[in-house]
Amino acid sequence: MKNLLQWTGNIIKWMFQSLTFLRTLLLNLFLLFVIFAIFNFFFTYNNFNETIQEYKPPIKGALKLNISGYLFDDVVSHYAPDNIETSSNEKNKNFIEGNSVYEIVAKIRQAAVDPKITGMILDLQEFSGCNFSALDYIAKALKEFKTHNKKIYSIETNVSQNQYYLDSIADKIFLTPEGQIFLKGLHLQETFFKKLLDRVKIQSIVFRIGKYKSAVEPYLRNNMSPDSKKNKSQWLHDMWFYYLNNVAKNRHTSVDVIFPKYDVYLRDYRELQGDMAKFSKKHHLVDEILNEQQINKKFEKIFGFDKENQTYCNTSIYDYQIEDFESKKNKIAVISINGLLYGDGYTYDAIDTSSIATKIHDAGNNPDVKAIVIRLNSPGGEVDSSEIIRQEMIQAKKNGKPIVISMGDIAASGGYWIASAGDFIFANNHTITGSIGIFSILHNLQKSLNAIGIFQENLSTSEMLNFSPYSPLSPFLKNFMQLNLDLNYEQFIKIVAESRHKTEKYIDNISQGKIWNGKQAQSIGLIDKIGDFDDAINKAAEIAKIKDFEIIVSNQDAADAWQNLTTTLHKNVVYIIKKLLPPDVIMIFSKISNIIVNHYEDIHILSNIIFKDQDFTTYAMCTNCSKIQMN
Repeated sequence: MKNLLQWTGNIIKWMFQSLTFLRTLLLNLFLLFVIFAIFNFFFTYNNFNETIQEYKPPIKGALKLNISGYLFDDVVSHYAPDNIETSSNEKNKNFIEGNSVYEIVAKIRQAAVDPKITGMILDLQEFSGCNFSALDYIAKALKEFKTHNKKIYSIETNVSQNQYYLDSIADKIFLTPEGQIFLKGLHLQETFFKKLLDRVKIQSIVFRIGKYKSAVEPYLRNNMSPDSKKNKSQWLHDMWFYYLNNVAKNRHTSVDVIFPKYDVYLRDYRELQGDMAKFSKKHHLVDEILNEQQINKKFEKIFGFDKENQTYCNTSIYDYQIEDFESKKNKIAVISINGLLYGDGYTYDAIDTSSIATKIHDAGNNPDVKAIVIRLNSPGGEVDSSEIIRQEMIQAKKNGKPIVISMGDIAASGGYWIASAGDFIFANNHTITGSIGIFSILHNLQKSLNAIGIFQENLSTSEMLNFSPYSPLSPFLKNFMQLNLDLNYEQFIKIVAESRHKTEKYIDNISQGKIWNGKQAQSIGLIDKIGDFDDAINKAAEIAKIKDFEIIVSNQDAADAWQNLTTTLHKNVVYIIKKLLPPDVIMIFSKISNIIVNHYEDIHILSNIIFKDQDFTTYAMCTNCSKIQMN
């Protein structure tokens, strides 16, 4: 007993010390944020003025694709694919903000027909990566570029798998002697909390429908269930097979050459005495091993010498400007849904449901909008949030607006709930979709609190009110929760069956929370066709029976504006840190940052145990669909 009291006292003392530290930290962080925000305003304002004043048309030479940072699968107003025209109200816009894949692709496509651009150089050392769908979309644009008799060259040192997927399209890949290309596969990591919860005496009360609905497994197990493991392993291996086959095809060789068996790998590595540059060349991953000076000399011969800048003639992707397009009367509205579906968008990666619903409502009531394309990248979330968005889509269709769904990497569970309202659904081969199932979870802290001497007793006039995370769940509420889940699942099945013209029994058989890739989803009727964003735009125009049109994007809402502000602020802070700190210190901070980012969702799950999940919220969500690591 004495040890228990001592342990309890230490815990309480630690909690108060932690709260004091946290309060001080937050106040200091807020002060720093204000200072950086003021700095950011002047930095951005001055940078904008400099961009306008110093803009020069591109010199004749290469377009340098030197993407810096992460590439977002988010649509912006300057998207202009072949045979589609768009308008712009912002002259000389600086496209570095946001790093949208569609802005980058628009520039590549314009450069392909620009006589001043005679080729392209891929310099992706600062490219942090993007989702698979975005990679495929850029890869498509690069291949289109080559069809205009313009060659692509790549220069690399240390290459991630994201970077190499694009590099593999180049006509020539140059690697520096100290460089390496290491293809190692895809990785999916899940964290489980069952033993931790048992130790702190927290009881998870789980309700779920779906044999494969593994969202609740972190609370109930210390490892993956056999069914869940088999399902995830299948689509993970399918995705890696897709990656390797595309890279091998781009390099005009076989998968066994670029990704050798382990014994071959070790044999060649030993023979080459650990020289990864030579290893990369032996396995056809690169064409030549040259130092930076030799590479520059080659490019000077190909693209000419820029006397002013004392280098080969090139224009950065960020300096290359998109031309304005004439506005058209007929319009196709594009709305992006990226992230978790929560009513209030209470985390950085969550969607404000009301904002999306408003955008769909506005597009549905705009007489100039003839069709709507929804770009969908969501693992789902709250059932109510999915249904609110779906209802707005149905109303827009009643107003005569056809809706085409363009799935990105993930459109699962609640994401598919939304997609079901589309007139036509496109997905990529590797899109993760399905996961048709629902769950709800509560947590009882009674035993945990009792162990440290905290007790609570509740009195109520009805069992309907008799719920507290500090007392057992009544039989009535257990039955109510299960009935609510049953009804929601039946609604989910009915919605999908009606929209996909299948029987409810058929949809139930292919559901149960099971995950499908795009190709599988097409074969079982969950989507209509394999295709990308361009296909979705063209299909929307076809259904709406329009040929001459422009694409419009919904106005930026407050949440988007806040995200852009913090993104810009982050980039400026990172820039300052890189200038002030030595490289070895920056590397340490980078590794710590990667650990935090990779385990953010795990931390988020734990925080939900105490703060979020103490209600009767029903979820249609695939919690681990976005955890694949490629780099």
